[in-house]
Amino acid sequence: MIRLRVLLALLTVLFLAIVSLAAVLSVAEVMAALGNSAAAATFRYIGLGTGCVAVITLLVLVVWISLVLVGELIRQEAVAEPPSAEQQAAAAFSDQEQGDEHVESQDAMS
Repeated sequence: MIRLRVLLALLTVLFLAIVSLAAVLSVAEVMAALGNSAAAATFRYIGLGTGCVAVITLLVLVVWISLVLVGELIRQEAVAEPPSAEQQAAAAFSDQEQGDEHVESQDAMS
């Protein structure tokens, strides 16, 4: 459950950062069109910071998903049941039969 909450939080931050980036850059273009270059530059720097937050959040999201997937794979391998004694005996018996057939085929060739 905690994994889903962290994933939801990261996706929310990423979404808000992208929306904020679009809004800030739009305001910067409006300010530039109005002729206020100082305000436009300020909003572009704010947009740069917001873009950095978006990129960092995306990287954390990718790392988080990778760690969760690797953890699930490890957990599935750890939970997997070892073969029972009957399965091991059956596998050994079939291996022995295959070996006997191989020896018989070599004897027939010679």
